[in-house]
Amino acid sequence: MPVIAVSISPALLAMPVPLDRIATLGLTNLVGPVTSVYQRQDSILVLTSRVPSAMLPVWDLTQTLSEFERMKSLGYRSVMLPMELPHANPIPYNDKAWEPVWTFAEETGTPLSFHLSTGGTLVTEKGAGAACMNYFNLGTAALHTIALLISSGVLDRHPKLKIVITET
Repeated sequence: MPVIAVSISPALLAMPVPLDRIATLGLTNLVGPVTSVYQRQDSILVLTSRVPSAMLPVWDLTQTLSEFERMKSLGYRSVMLPMELPHANPIPYNDKAWEPVWTFAEETGTPLSFHLSTGGTLVTEKGAGAACMNYFNLGTAALHTIALLISSGVLDRHPKLKIVITET
């Protein structure tokens, strides 16, 4: 039975809490999100399993790759990256510095999950209409990430890379 839908529940990691790099890595190691796998049975979707998903640190791409390798050695079958990179990380997803991460994910068949409301600032607008615009901006973050991965050639260079965008 083929898997037809995947969702991620990132618990604490989705909250916009300013954390230093060591605390973020500590949370990554202790509170991994969970990937829920749904399969079609008759005319409904049924939750068939939950797979722990490791949240990768993004402050230092060498650390990102080593943590990715460590999580795979522990049996994780999915990893999560923030939809938007934190402002303190100057290396965007279209930078060639990410190539080792994309290559490892492709070679191991590991899905890279990007969850809405992770990494960036949730509140970008203030004043009249801000609530609507902030909600709208959440969706455009997903479009931005997808467009960046496509337009920069990441998905052309890594045709077997598995990308999951959740809650958009």
